[in-house]
Amino acid sequence: AAGGGGGSRCDYFDGLWSEGHEGSQALMRDSQLGFYEGSWSQQKQREGFGRNVYPNGDWYEGFWHANQPHGTGIKCWESSREIHHGEFVKGKCEGTGTRYYPDGTTYNGGWHNDQKKGVGVVSMSKAPSSAVSSLDPEAAHKAAAAAA
Repeated sequence: AAGGGGGSRCDYFDGLWSEGHEGSQALMRDSQLGFYEGSWSQQKQREGFGRNVYPNGDWYEGFWHANQPHGTGIKCWESSREIHHGEFVKGKCEGTGTRYYPDGTTYNGGWHNDQKKGVGVVSMSKAPSSAVSSLDPEAAHKAAAAAA
């Protein structure tokens, strides 16, 4: 299989091809980085809009730059069952974003280097968030749109 990402061996690559090289759209599977579908650069990196499901079950959907989440996106952590909708810089939560917790609590506010920073609002709910409890990308998008 051709291609790669982040220096690891790509197990499967399919997409648009240009002059014998991977083109602007890709569908790839990599044993270390997981499954990716989206925009692809000539440098064999995630670039533009795409979705990655990591081997541990985490996923990110949004904008990429130089193989890292960068720009607006949604990230879900399988182990903590948390979802973050907001801005990312070099793979980390940065700027403004909303974090949804499995107990129904949300935090909407500032982020820096994956940590809450600056002004923010915590909202408590007695019911768990359906977006978090299912880890469903569509439910996450709906919850993020409703919160905006």
